[in-house]
Amino acid sequence: MEYERKGVSITWQVDNARYIRKRKMELYSPVISVDVMDGTNWKLGVHRMSEFTMWLTIEREAEDKGPGEFGLTNYEFSVNELRGTSSIRKTMYTYTFQKGQRCPEVAVNYRKIGKSFTSDTITIRCKIWKQRGSISKNGHFFLRTRMRTERCKFVGVIKNFSGFYMHDMKTWKLVSSSTNERLVKVNLHLFRLIKIEIIPMDNQDERFLNFKLFILDSSGNKANIGQLEQEFILKSHVEFHLPDVSKNYLMENSAQYLPNDTLSLHCEITFCSGKEYDNVERSEYETESIADVQKTEFSNVVELLTSKEGIPCDTKIQTATETFPAHTDILSAQSPIFEAMFKTKMEETIQKCVRIDDVDAETVKRMLVFLYSDAFEEMGWKDAMKLYFAADKYQILSLKSRCTTFLKQSVCLSNCVVLLLLADMHQDNDLMRAVHSYITEYGQEVLHGDQWRDLEKNLPQLAIETLRDVFLETMLI
Repeated sequence: MEYERKGVSITWQVDNARYIRKRKMELYSPVISVDVMDGTNWKLGVHRMSEFTMWLTIEREAEDKGPGEFGLTNYEFSVNELRGTSSIRKTMYTYTFQKGQRCPEVAVNYRKIGKSFTSDTITIRCKIWKQRGSISKNGHFFLRTRMRTERCKFVGVIKNFSGFYMHDMKTWKLVSSSTNERLVKVNLHLFRLIKIEIIPMDNQDERFLNFKLFILDSSGNKANIGQLEQEFILKSHVEFHLPDVSKNYLMENSAQYLPNDTLSLHCEITFCSGKEYDNVERSEYETESIADVQKTEFSNVVELLTSKEGIPCDTKIQTATETFPAHTDILSAQSPIFEAMFKTKMEETIQKCVRIDDVDAETVKRMLVFLYSDAFEEMGWKDAMKLYFAADKYQILSLKSRCTTFLKQSVCLSNCVVLLLLADMHQDNDLMRAVHSYITEYGQEVLHGDQWRDLEKNLPQLAIETLRDVFLETMLI
């Protein structure tokens, strides 16, 4: 048997990640302590982000139990879920770290990226190996950081708009619903065009803002005029004009835009001001159950946990044809849906049994094997779709990501329309772009197939949107 060198994998999920680039800020992961690497402590860093590149490092903490020098060999980075790309820096690096020292920045470049970075979630992975000697077992750390955002919506109303004259001003003040902190005030001035001014309050640190504004018509719907969206760093104040909207134009079209001589403006403001959540969610070291999980039944995995770790099962997962013993702590740790079930007095808690009627037993078993061991078994694309549904239902993000990656690699003529429907149903942009790429390459075969004809007949809007998106993506390449 070929010798497999053991290493440590770090998976760091960053939510609301696009605000990092907008604020031009550095971001560091939670610190991990790696016992099998002489008790050294490490963290990942994002130092710069552009539309096309991310610069990453791994840094050793100044305080840890390890020796003065510690070398890593062949460490590598990858980034997933960034506008549908999966980019890997394949070059292997070797570096000797003093305490408190970080490696040189590693630039990760993306393929098939569009004009701007818009993904809200990125997953950064780093794998490291000890330079001298070896470690006793593989390890995997799961980290999560969520950037703090707050979204405020309001409808600003100016009554008696016909009497609102040049240089008059209307002010609205926004207060945080969670902290009661005064955030910004929005001023509306009337000059030749309508001018909007945003001013920070309470001597705040600079914040990244996404600001949207729409004029509402007489039916309360967003009108096609005066739509505005701006993103900026709010340091002192910013101002801008509504495009092509003057008082004269609104008065001339008062029946459409000024019911009862009232102008209504729909405003949406999203703030980002640092970290909201930063934690090592779990750490795993290779055990007998993990090593053998793909060779054994799920019941053997549970038996190993029960007999060797002394952790008795405290719930059951029941399908139409089979029942599986399980542990509430393990299910809750990776699924907020299971966590909610077990924390409240729901039927599942009282009966100590979770009934799953819309997922077959084989798929449930695959889901449980993943939750217990992080093992993703070989399967066909139809089974992967079932597992994707289960992962989405129970919000097991890491499993859903694995299923998406598998399905992206499985797109073919016989399933591309089916996967298009799946991606559209779950708003999975990553999978959607993979299907679009396939249609771009094999357009004639796809468009002349029976599945596409059925799509055009039953869901014409989706067919039109797909062709439009494929055309626009082709123009960007």
